[in-house]
Amino acid sequence: MESFAENEVSNKEFCAKLITALSNHKPFRNFKYLIDNSDYREAWFAYRLQCYINHVKRELERHNLEKNAGDE
Repeated sequence: MESFAENEVSNKEFCAKLITALSNHKPFRNFKYLIDNSDYREAWFAYRLQCYINHVKRELERHNLEKNAGDE
């Protein structure tokens, strides 16, 4: 979420609000509230999906490397 705010949000004021929300009590709820009520909602979901895809790819690569190392 912090990475999204810092790298994908061009509005510096909104970026600061997101970073502040993440450092306060109930960070996920606060971030979600701000995103859901902003023009960045769809961008957040696309970013989050891409992060999930990248994570799965890295895990599959790691698993394949471990498997191949065990075959030697």
